[in-house]
Amino acid sequence: MIKTKFIGNHFHNRVLELVPDFFEPINDLKNVHVFIRPDYGVDEKSFFNWLDFLPSYSIFADQVISLDILKRFSGKLKNVYLITDRNLQIPDEYLKLSQSFNVPVTLLVKNAEDLSFIRNKYFDYEVQPYQKANKKMLDKNVGDISKLLFNSSKTIISKGKQYPSKYHFQKGQNIVDKNFYLEDNEDLLQELNHFYVYTRNTN
Repeated sequence: MIKTKFIGNHFHNRVLELVPDFFEPINDLKNVHVFIRPDYGVDEKSFFNWLDFLPSYSIFADQVISLDILKRFSGKLKNVYLITDRNLQIPDEYLKLSQSFNVPVTLLVKNAEDLSFIRNKYFDYEVQPYQKANKKMLDKNVGDISKLLFNSSKTIISKGKQYPSKYHFQKGQNIVDKNFYLEDNEDLLQELNHFYVYTRNTN
């Protein structure tokens, strides 16, 4: 018997994140919108191969993506999400030109204390907090976290292997089942919005 404990806000939306550290022409990826994550790891040749191969994608990056890429792939590239803080310098001309290519650039601010500063600096552009979930989202009545299972609506693909979260990707624990035990780990709990959390009675 399964008992629901928590459903993340984004659980009902399938999210596919691709780490461009390999290239393999996976035709199934042409049927979904892909979030390319060079911030998780990147091989330059593989990155360009994916940009050529995929018909629709967005890019999450922690470094400025060149204007040549934005212009060349503007028909496929729907959004660039640039993860930033007050130390990353972004020329105003860069943001203006990205708009002229019809490639929206959203600045995602890692540190809450930098948000006002960056919004004031780039007041003409989209600036949002880089929101992550945390343990506080779970009800106090869920009990021992280590006894909870979860199913993830997110899939991360790296070097041909699939992972249910960034935490599992970093640990090299690829998908062998759709159900995993939750852990009291900040990196894992940051992705709660993509999880369905439950208990299962085997009696």
